[in-house]
Amino acid sequence: MIAEISGKVNRQNTNLSELSEDELTGNFFGSLRYIPFDKGMKNILKNSIRPVELQSFIDEIHADYWDQNLFLWKKVNVNGKSIELDVQMDFPSVIIGIEVKYYSGLSSEDEKNMEDISAENSNNQLSREARVLRAVGSDKKKLLLLLADDSACVKTIKNVKTVDGVQLGYLSWQEILVQLKKLTDLNDFEQLIVSDLIELLEKKGFSRFTDFKMDMQDISNTDYWHFDLPSHNYNFSFDFDTLIREDYYEFG
Repeated sequence: MIAEISGKVNRQNTNLSELSEDELTGNFFGSLRYIPFDKGMKNILKNSIRPVELQSFIDEIHADYWDQNLFLWKKVNVNGKSIELDVQMDFPSVIIGIEVKYYSGLSSEDEKNMEDISAENSNNQLSREARVLRAVGSDKKKLLLLLADDSACVKTIKNVKTVDGVQLGYLSWQEILVQLKKLTDLNDFEQLIVSDLIELLEKKGFSRFTDFKMDMQDISNTDYWHFDLPSHNYNFSFDFDTLIREDYYEFG
């Protein structure tokens, strides 16, 4: 992680790519397991999870050291098929599965002409993982989460068939970054871990727009004020077939 923050990892490295979901998964969850669950991950999950009604699942989890509850890329066999969960958190009363995405979409989805397919037969990646979670979760409460970019979360899960006994929700990297910055009551060592993760997610481009910063003095909070816009409208169109990253371009 430190090497990536420092720019030592380049895109030509086939074993550790900046675009690797596995690398991002390992960096994030692998680092947070060094911080007690109740001080770190619990607050992040509870305040990032959507819909907010799912916060009740997180409320009942209490743990200090929790590495024994965390499993990354665990393969589970169900009905003769092996399915890998990116993240599994297994607590006494709640089991949580997390599918982690960076820029890619789901590995499998149902055909558009299969609207009537049941959740039990759906080929959608999240539906399949929900069935796995149900199989391994025994009598525990079961929660399956998609962790992805802000723009992808809602549209990705809206067509997922709901599996009985498993609640479906999502987290966004942008909201997780916000919640990382709100963590308190950390010692120096824990704060160092969180600071590194904040810098990592910012470098990944997950900073969310929050406000306009204007150098304006003596703005009254009682008087009305407004912006004057030009009377002419100008339309600009920039069409590109190539995706550009990490470079800056100016159009004049």
